[in-house]
Amino acid sequence: MITRAIIIVSAAMASEDLLRPIAGVPLLSRLLLSVQRAGVREIVLLGVSSALTPAVAEVTEDRRLLARVLCLEDQPWSALIRIAPELEKTWWEDDLWVLPGSAVVDGMLLREVAKYTVIQPVAVLEPWPIASPQAWPTCVRVAGPWLQRLLEASGEIPLAQVLEALPHSSEAVCLPHADRVCTPRVTRETQAVVEAGLFAGLQSTSDGWVDRYINRKLSPVFTRWFLRTSLTPNRVTLISLALGLVAAVGFAQEAWLSQVIGALLLQWSAVIDCCDGEVARLKFLESPSGFYLDIVGDNVVHLAVFAAIAWSSYTSLGQTYPLWLGGLAAFGTVMALLVVLVTRHGPTRPGSATLDRLIDTLTNRDFSVLLILCALTGTLNWFLWALAIGVNLFWLLTLGLGWKAYRMAHE
Repeated sequence: MITRAIIIVSAAMASEDLLRPIAGVPLLSRLLLSVQRAGVREIVLLGVSSALTPAVAEVTEDRRLLARVLCLEDQPWSALIRIAPELEKTWWEDDLWVLPGSAVVDGMLLREVAKYTVIQPVAVLEPWPIASPQAWPTCVRVAGPWLQRLLEASGEIPLAQVLEALPHSSEAVCLPHADRVCTPRVTRETQAVVEAGLFAGLQSTSDGWVDRYINRKLSPVFTRWFLRTSLTPNRVTLISLALGLVAAVGFAQEAWLSQVIGALLLQWSAVIDCCDGEVARLKFLESPSGFYLDIVGDNVVHLAVFAAIAWSSYTSLGQTYPLWLGGLAAFGTVMALLVVLVTRHGPTRPGSATLDRLIDTLTNRDFSVLLILCALTGTLNWFLWALAIGVNLFWLLTLGLGWKAYRMAHE
């Protein structure tokens, strides 16, 4: 892991450039939080003039920023080490990042690239989704000991000038972007493309096909609006929960139109359910409480919808078996939640690729589209049969695989 970074704030940048929102977060804040997400714990902001000090202070006082930040004006190496003597010692033991202050870089890309074995002392990240002219600054991974020797020999050349020449070194190699955002400079003309790239990087391997091809296509419309507000990810989760509970009211009615509206509202709830995670990742507001609120909220909606379908089937058919099926579905839903929490998120979580694939495949809201079809065709009572059997088979199978993986891990 790379734990240090130098970020060059160009003299051409103004305070409004540093504070311009990119997907709901000021440009410089996004860069600092991205490198922090990648594992960086010490950051030098180089080139901070007195005119930029108020804007930089606003960014560095952000409570989300836990990394240590040292702000320095651009000077020759010999002058800087007199101001900050620590730069002469431990800073150059390992690789470090050199990034332009105008950049937007996906923290997960930096984390992955940090794992690569690079023989050359300079590795340049390939720009994406916008190609950068050679005159623009570039995102660079550089070997610390090699860079220290270069700086010691730089004489009276300002440090930023030395660092900006790194991509043109004869010893530089190029590293792939892996379809994650790495844009050294964002302009107002390219901002929309860069933000679209950030959204593209939010897709999860656990997304079902409905999430991948429907919900994730619709969710950015709402997420962009949420990003312009002060709504936290947890409040977005509560909006999704409220929509799901209103959908359950529609399912509880016997009228065909009410049930169709309920199914459509549930699908809308599933779209908003994607937004809370998108807002959390784009605003760097992920938290354990948000994770568990999301899981519990999903299951509260599921229980309410299943109970509502059981009730409407009971009142329309005049038979009690839908209530029994609804009870079995509710029991299976609660058991599935508990088993998944223990086997996948518990402190003694067993490692099993088969178990992970099973949970990813069956713990999503892909069934929301099936509910729309059942509501349109008036066959929601048949959905209860499949649900009551399927959800109980799921938690039993998950429990069995989890126990098997646990035993293998402790043999």
